[in-house]
Amino acid sequence: MRLFSLRVLVTSLALSLVLSLTLKSGAVSAAAPDMYDDDVLVDCKPTLEVKDITYYPGPDDIGRTNNLRRKTGIAVVAKGEPIYVVGRVVDKDCVPISDARVEMWQANTFGKYSHPADKSDNLKDDNFIGSGFTKTDNLGQFTFLTIFPGSKDDKSAPRVHFRVQHPEFKEVYTEMYFPEQEKNYKDEALSKDKSRLDALSAKVKFESREGQYRVERIDGDMVYHFVITMDGKNRFRRY
Repeated sequence: MRLFSLRVLVTSLALSLVLSLTLKSGAVSAAAPDMYDDDVLVDCKPTLEVKDITYYPGPDDIGRTNNLRRKTGIAVVAKGEPIYVVGRVVDKDCVPISDARVEMWQANTFGKYSHPADKSDNLKDDNFIGSGFTKTDNLGQFTFLTIFPGSKDDKSAPRVHFRVQHPEFKEVYTEMYFPEQEKNYKDEALSKDKSRLDALSAKVKFESREGQYRVERIDGDMVYHFVITMDGKNRFRRY
């Protein structure tokens, strides 16, 4: 029993090290930790609600695109690390919800929100939209092209905010955090409720290439996955 426990501990530490090193360097890992692959959903509890609308632009002023990296018609892109936020909206039976409106807003790479309520001295980026929305497809999927968000200050974890609406479900406000970020553990709200980080952390997937595994990327950009579960059942679709 003691030997089995030791093996479990060593395996867990190895997987954590693989994820940390790969996120930082993109290095090839020897094995793919399938704990980060959420393609098959088996336990869909309603997503934890976090309603922070301090910098919410409002439904009329939110960006009209899912590409937050640049303004429509302008070739210049925002500063920072480009990333993809890819997700799914499902009901509590893990059934996809199509045609849900997914709104997302966040700070730019310097930790500044595109909102007049943000009075911080963090730098602005006029090329960053700061918010946008899209609709889910018939598999409940959505995609945003954006920039890795900066933190407002040293005690705030980087995050993106979501508002999800569908006529058959109660709207959802929530946040998504990023794995392996030092500021996750300095964030005042997360340190008070450690389960919040576990419940709302993005997932990172791994791709197999020639027998080796790398963190999934699109056009070289990191991809973060997030599932949002709305409370209720999809009346028009069953598996």
